[in-house]
Amino acid sequence: MLAEARTALADFIKQSGKSQRQISKETGLSTSVISQFLNGSYAGDNAEVARTISQYLTISKQRLNTISATQFYPELRNTKDVLFACLYSHRHNEMALVTGDAGAGKTTTLHH
Repeated sequence: MLAEARTALADFIKQSGKSQRQISKETGLSTSVISQFLNGSYAGDNAEVARTISQYLTISKQRLNTISATQFYPELRNTKDVLFACLYSHRHNEMALVTGDAGAGKTTTLHH
């Protein structure tokens, strides 16, 4: 069980790109506990750490699988405004500030 938890955690770190520090914050375990657990040198209750990590991995993998892809709508006015600001600032070697309500599509457009 311990070896499986170590392997699963190491694989998750590679797959998700999360750091041990991020996982520490999300699990409530210290970074040293996670590091020592992965190395097999943790002197504390390894079974409890393995249970905590297993629960964390179950939830985290479900989150990774349920993240929906955002839709990009090039015909919307907000999208056109953001694209214009990017193109204008790029052509004129200037900076642009794009503001608007949350959920208006600014970040999605910039990612596109």
